[in-house]
Amino acid sequence: MAARRTLTAVSIEARSSEYVHFLEETIDVGRHFTEAEDRRQVPVAVLGSEVAEALFPGEPSLGRSVTLGGRHFDVIGVMKSRGAILGQSQDKYVIVPFGTACQAWGRPDDKGKNREVLGAVLGAFLGCIGWIIVALLPKAGGPPNQ
Repeated sequence: MAARRTLTAVSIEARSSEYVHFLEETIDVGRHFTEAEDRRQVPVAVLGSEVAEALFPGEPSLGRSVTLGGRHFDVIGVMKSRGAILGQSQDKYVIVPFGTACQAWGRPDDKGKNREVLGAVLGAFLGCIGWIIVALLPKAGGPPNQ
């Protein structure tokens, strides 16, 4: 039986299936979750590359299970490395469907329930907005995006 590994300080990013259209990142292995999986609140996850390597060193992570906030999620993909900014890894995150996160940990309007997890979800949502804003900005030396 494989040893159980634990990883702390991992960002849980709850996103809609549309996030793939706003990122310049690519999946390394596997796939992104679908709109149907988000709508049906299927417990699937896409791992950042550092999370995948830390939890499953030298082993395939697809089809494996991870536990986030007491809930089990099936790994369906691993992202390519984002690298580091000022020495801080940008690959210690897990992406889950927004609908699944709301079902697992509550919606933002639950009057304080699950405040810590909802704070992480809101942070991920705001981070996603940041990606959308960046995606809409013109590229240096090029014409503005239409």
